[in-house]
Amino acid sequence: MLSRLLISATVLLLAGCGVTSGLQVQQRGGEGARAALAPATQPAPRCAGGGPATTLGQAAFIHNGALQTMLIAACRTTARTLIARGAQAPLHFSADGRWVAYGQGTVVSVDRREIVRPLGQSVTEWQWVGASDELVGVTDGGGLVIGAPGEAPRALLPGGWGANSLATADNGTIAVSRIASAAGGSASIWTLSATHPRPALAYSAPRGTEELQLAQFAPGDQALAFWVNRYGSASLAEDGLPLQLVTLDHPGPVVTLSTLSPVHPEAVTTCGDRLVFVAGGGREATLGKRLASAYAIDGWQAESITDGSRSAASPSCAPEGDWLAAAIGPNGQWHAGHEQRSIELFPMHNGRRIRLSIPPPGSSDESPRLTRDGRWVLFIGSRLTRDGAVGAGYLISTSRPDSRPIGPLFTAGPASDYYGTYNWTEAVAFTTAGRVR
Repeated sequence: MLSRLLISATVLLLAGCGVTSGLQVQQRGGEGARAALAPATQPAPRCAGGGPATTLGQAAFIHNGALQTMLIAACRTTARTLIARGAQAPLHFSADGRWVAYGQGTVVSVDRREIVRPLGQSVTEWQWVGASDELVGVTDGGGLVIGAPGEAPRALLPGGWGANSLATADNGTIAVSRIASAAGGSASIWTLSATHPRPALAYSAPRGTEELQLAQFAPGDQALAFWVNRYGSASLAEDGLPLQLVTLDHPGPVVTLSTLSPVHPEAVTTCGDRLVFVAGGGREATLGKRLASAYAIDGWQAESITDGSRSAASPSCAPEGDWLAAAIGPNGQWHAGHEQRSIELFPMHNGRRIRLSIPPPGSSDESPRLTRDGRWVLFIGSRLTRDGAVGAGYLISTSRPDSRPIGPLFTAGPASDYYGTYNWTEAVAFTTAGRVR
């Protein structure tokens, strides 16, 4: 089974109101505050003119083992500590924003009143299920278990079934891959749900295929992207695997989206009616990686977004799918801590490509995240230290590309820089559900 990198990170999303005072503001490309990677010493100020606060959402993050949430309202932020020490990534909010799951499936309420383990045991992988507060996980023995805060866990698939990896859809569908040794000589993909727990075969790989690693559902939840690990080799997976897509409602031939694609949570995302992914082989994230997208018109078609002259990483899209942000840097062999990526903005329909940030020497701008209204991009300015990668969060406007980044807003890490892949987003959680009190 392919193991996920679990890395402590800090991420905050903030938007609106032209915040400048109370925070260090640094011109793009300068060192100053960007190089220092120090957190802001005070919260962002209230909006000019006062008035009621506007709820923007909440973020969760881990810093040196402490799990915190940050409530974001208008131009003011507040934070609270949920777990003082020992918290580990990954972490994600439930759909309603009331719970944060982290580590091996521990769940804590954002009001700090409850800490529970709804799955009843440690799991190798987990995800929230659709709009519910249910968590589903793959057990150490290859089974599948589901549970929710305040409810007893239930086994969906028994130990020994051969469950390997998960993907969940907005409509509540759960997809699970099954390893070849448990499936009669060929890896396969099955679908089920909490209300219809009997698994249905969605795809069976050619005989001899050892593992399928699920990426995510395509827009509309009727197709699923996955990586093919023919020999079940973790070493080969580090160099990238074929990325394929299967249609679930009327199974037919799979579509190969890329002959090689990085096996990483940041490598695949949705953007409106498209699936966006990083294409290109080799474990060096700085070498030969380009952006591409797939869309459904008379079957699924794939096309390039970038030409590969500069290497691409961590695509992220605004909810409406009009704009795509990504980290773009020089195309060449990896040198630790010298990725020198900038944040760039790509129109998904018509428009021009915009370079938003320029990192100072020895730093790399990583893991962009567009806010819900698409007006701001948050990114992490990263640099390498003897203890690992450290980062600081910055905001930059998408409507004023000549503006200065706002920040640093927070510190992040420590994290690892694995051949140019900063796994910040594996530990990111942000939601617009719930309301700030």
